[in-house]
Amino acid sequence: MPINSVVQQVDVQAVIERVDLDEILSRVDIEALVARLDVNAIVERVDLNRILERVDINAIVSRINVEELVGRTEIGEIVMQSTTGIFERALDTLRAQFVRLDEWTNGLVDRIFRRKPSDMPVGPPRLVDRNAA
Repeated sequence: MPINSVVQQVDVQAVIERVDLDEILSRVDIEALVARLDVNAIVERVDLNRILERVDINAIVSRINVEELVGRTEIGEIVMQSTTGIFERALDTLRAQFVRLDEWTNGLVDRIFRRKPSDMPVGPPRLVDRNAA
């Protein structure tokens, strides 16, 4: 039992303070230590759901400069092109509807006045004369 009494008298804190951790760590082969680690096993133990619960998505999103992000990409141009394309198609559809309405109206007026399609001029007189000359 004399060893126990000696150990009880040792000031462990003083011993720890005298140990140079940098000296000890300089002797450790970090590459060999890392080679022994099973990274896949460590990753499998990580609970991603728990980590994601701690992430404040709103804080992250609030830090995003959307204008700069759009400026770095072609999203603005793509949106503009797609919007322009949609607008052009809608305008073309509207024009086609007006042409059909105009043709229908002309047909109705021709029936009311009992005009025959063969008696109708080919086009406006000045335009027809210019093409003929």
